[in-house]
Amino acid sequence: MSAVKSREGAHFSAEFAPESNGARKRKRAELPSLYAAAMIARIWRGYTTHANAEAYAAALQAEILPGIMKVPGYRGSYLLKRLYGEEVEFVTVMLWESLESLSAFAGPDYEKAIVPVERRKFLSKYEERSAHYEILMQPAAADAPSGA
Repeated sequence: MSAVKSREGAHFSAEFAPESNGARKRKRAELPSLYAAAMIARIWRGYTTHANAEAYAAALQAEILPGIMKVPGYRGSYLLKRLYGEEVEFVTVMLWESLESLSAFAGPDYEKAIVPVERRKFLSKYEERSAHYEILMQPAAADAPSGA
């Protein structure tokens, strides 16, 4: 089977219709995809000391994440935190409608991390490049956690 892409989302062809000699003839049938929209996840990591963790999280939640909600193509974020030895690791997962909308926001070198100077004071280290992944599957809206 081969995938067929449409503006409404991905669809797949399927094999049907046996021929008169018993062989199966390929017949294209549009089937709804489990992956209704090809979105992009932008993943980045930064590390703080335990003392700076609360202030860094507050800065992200109060300043950065609300402001980005106005950007065309932005579809939401996850802000993750865990203790990592003597540091606290933060992971941001930003969801984008497409790579085109992401690059319109981040610029032609869209993999370059965007870390404003005023936030760097909280970080002990951070990744200079973000990683980008095509989202193949995600929870349905009814299955999403209440905080998402």
